[in-house]
Amino acid sequence: MARILRLGEVLYAATSGWDHMREVDGFIRSLDSDHPEHGLVRNFSGFTLENGGGQLTEYFPEVSVSWHEDGLRVTKMGPLLVWMLSTITVREVAEGVGEREFRRRLSELSETLEREISERGEIRVTKDAGLFKARL
Repeated sequence: MARILRLGEVLYAATSGWDHMREVDGFIRSLDSDHPEHGLVRNFSGFTLENGGGQLTEYFPEVSVSWHEDGLRVTKMGPLLVWMLSTITVREVAEGVGEREFRRRLSELSETLEREISERGEIRVTKDAGLFKARL
């Protein structure tokens, strides 16, 4: 990026931090014990809020980061569960633990999510996101 920008131009780069959606990672691990901690930000592990500044300062003399504190308020279990299932290879997980065991875990997770929403009115999910600004 530093090679394409001209002197004085600015790079804006958004990314996630290691705590992004950490609660959902825990829910997914109840279905797939092989799902890694911080699995949802694994795609960003090369450039996160925690390590992006160091990478950018190698090429840009002026770097700043703005962390965006936010969260999701999930009030319906169905869409959350469908989204979580889209993040794992359900067939491989079911093959690894057996169809019956996978269905048991899925039923247990559904009950847990429903109970939490019923008792608290929502499930809070951490969003750990931010924006780097780097100037040449």
